[in-house]
Amino acid sequence: RLGLKPVSRLFKEYLHSPRKVIGLFPDWFAPRQIDWPSQLDLTSFPLYDEGDLHVLADNLQAFLASGETPIVCTAGTGNRQAKKFFEKMIAAITRANRRALLLTPFAEQTPSTHPSNVMHIPYAPFSTLLPHCAAIIHHGGIGTTAQGLAAGIPQLIHPLSFDQPDNAMHAKRLGVAKIIFPWHSAQQVGNSLNEMIGSAETIATCRQFAERLRQTSGIKMACDILERTCY
Repeated sequence: RLGLKPVSRLFKEYLHSPRKVIGLFPDWFAPRQIDWPSQLDLTSFPLYDEGDLHVLADNLQAFLASGETPIVCTAGTGNRQAKKFFEKMIAAITRANRRALLLTPFAEQTPSTHPSNVMHIPYAPFSTLLPHCAAIIHHGGIGTTAQGLAAGIPQLIHPLSFDQPDNAMHAKRLGVAKIIFPWHSAQQVGNSLNEMIGSAETIATCRQFAERLRQTSGIKMACDILERTCY
């Protein structure tokens, strides 16, 4: 109706508006760089994940209440090739003498039978689940990384592609995460997990950043920027 051409290449042609670019992350997570667009404003993470619309399933609540806080393990909602990843992480978490909660919509990626200390669930909102967990092992997606920060728990990050290595490096720099790679053994992963969970300094740092996130609203900050720019 306005005579605008269709957008065909979002990242090439449409991403960097000359009027305003909004970075949905805080500057303490990724400090501004000299080559970033001058019209860029940073906010904080948009943490809303519909946690208020989903109740944790009864069997999940029973599992959480039946022992010490578990380790959440996820490879992301789009990764359909994570069977070996889950196998190694189960072995690592078992070596660390911890309970495991496997989070993936693709049940075929997890063992067909689980020991009593391992449970698979297809979905749970992180904002509701993670406060009941001791740590999270994940792929380094920005949403998962942000929710781990908001929950104030240590993270083991296994980055593969896109923004994941960058997110992992920022989390490691903050002191809330360790990076693991495909060549790391289950023993090495388990050791790293126990080191993070057992470090009073790491736990204190995680809680510090969780408190910082509680004091801000990335969604409100982004809306305020949009209103100032458009009106």
